[in-house]
This record gives sequence, structure tokens and C-alpha cells, in this order.
Amino acid sequence: MMKNIGFYDNNMIEILKSIIGKKFEYIELTNKEKMVSFGNIALNVDGQLIEISNHEDDKGWDEDYDSAHFECKIISKYEPTVTKSIVSKLNIQEIIKDVNIIYDEITNEYYNFNYDMALEIITENHKYLISRGWFYSEDISINIDTEFDSIYPVSKVVDDWNADSDGDYITKVNRNIINISERSNIA
Repeated sequence: MMKNIGFYDNNMIEILKSIIGKKFEYIELTNKEKMVSFGNIALNVDGQLIEISNHEDDKGWDEDYDSAHFECKIISKYEPTVTKSIVSKLNIQEIIKDVNIIYDEITNEYYNFNYDMALEIITENHKYLISRGWFYSEDISINIDTEFDSIYPVSKVVDDWNADSDGDYITKVNRNIINISERSNIA
């Protein structure tokens, strides 16, 4: 049975669908210069804060191993958002035209799962890529007008998995992009 890890909960899907057509005001993150944040970021969309987190727990591909994965939720403007005390804001001020999720289908002798790797927010002028790298990292990277394949190519995902297996198995990876309006709760 295929396991789905990431933005598969109906509430998360509805939150992401609801931002289309709204004003993307800014992203709150810990390091604007490096365009990276540890653990979470906040998106301000029409004055509403949406937390995107990438944290480790046992909801990943194997209950014996904690792995980081994406989640999102609406938060109060009074809740602390970013996990570090130094907070930067990346000002955007553009209307969101569309939202895509980039996910990898990962299969090998032991595992078979879909894993959300990036969220692509398309505005009237730019494409904002909110992505993660290796499965144990809680870092979230922000890139503008960059393709995810140039940051973390499928060949690197395959190499990382096969190196981690010590030769016990060969992993296959299929990268997919799905429009948020087509995503449904298939967990």
C-alpha cells in the first residue's frame, strides 16, 4: 500500500487551495540572506498567517525512524511563528495565481510512499519555491524563479537513498508535480 507523507490532510489541502487569488504579502523566515529557515516559516496571505512546518516525527515512511515532513496550518498573528528569535521578512506583495506540490514517489524493496518535497506558489510575476532537502533535515529553503530539479535533482534523491541502504536495496524515484486543485485526501 502506498503511504502519503506531506500535504494530504483535507484541512491542509483546503488551506493551500484558499490562497489562490489572494495577496501574498510576505514570508517570515529566520535567515533572509540565505533564504532558509529551520523548522518552519509563516506565509502572510491577505493578513492571514499560514505556518508551513517541516519537522521530524514518526509519521514518515517507517515508524522506527523519525523523518521530517511538511505540514501547514492557519495560526493567530499573536502566536510565535518562526522557531528562532531573529525573524526576517521577505516582502512579496503579489497576487497568487496558482499553487503546485512537487512530490517524489519513492519505491524500493522495503518502502513505497509519496513524499512532498516542495510547494510552488505562482504569483503574477514570480514563482516562489518552498522546499526541503534530505529526509532528516528540518530546513526549509526559499527560492525565487528556480526549478526544484536544479536544487535537488531526482538523481541525488536516488543516490541519497541508495547510499543510506548500504547496498541492501535499490531505490527508484519518480518526481511529480500536481496542481493543488487536483490534490485530494488520499492518505
